[in-house]
Amino acid sequence: MSARGVPIFVKIDVERYELNVIRGLQRPVPFYPYEVSLPEFRSEGLQCVEILGCLAAAGKFNYAVDCEEGLALERWLGSNEFLYVRGECTENAIEVFWKGSDERSKPNKHRPAFDPRLTPC
Repeated sequence: MSARGVPIFVKIDVERYELNVIRGLQRPVPFYPYEVSLPEFRSEGLQCVEILGCLAAAGKFNYAVDCEEGLALERWLGSNEFLYVRGECTENAIEVFWKGSDERSKPNKHRPAFDPRLTPC
């Protein structure tokens, strides 16, 4: 990061070790998607939301069941509201999208707006 700066997007795909990766974060990166297998990793998935909520209180969450169908929620939610929604989820697996409150996450003339539907699944 010292040579190239903070990335704007980090895909976490570590097959059930997402919580360990998120616990190791020292500062927010504007966009993190990560997969949560349910119900066996429900607790870990909820802990990920709590940790990211503490890392950047203004961060927002959304999720997708099938990335080809887009995001499941019409609006991005704060961590407490998302914890409630996620706690009620009955899907087998979901892709969680978190966007931190970094100034770099705002679109500008050099970088288009982020569209999580364009991330590979």
